[in-house]
Amino acid sequence: MVGVDPDPARKDMISAWAKATGRRSIRTPPEGAYVNFMMEEGEDRVRATYGRTTPGSCEDQERYDPLNLFR
Repeated sequence: MVGVDPDPARKDMISAWAKATGRRSIRTPPEGAYVNFMMEEGEDRVRATYGRTTPGSCEDQERYDPLNLFR
């Protein structure tokens, strides 16, 4: 669920609407999230989204992108 409004003064209202609408429309919250819309979810939500490949903990990073070109 994403709430967008060009008026920053409406941030709290839009955020509350999006969260409430999301809770009503999803019976079981998903473990992950669409990372392009993450803002203030907190570290637990980020870890749940990425699972074992949380940024900074992926062993494949060293092997496939040692210079961190694809950051």
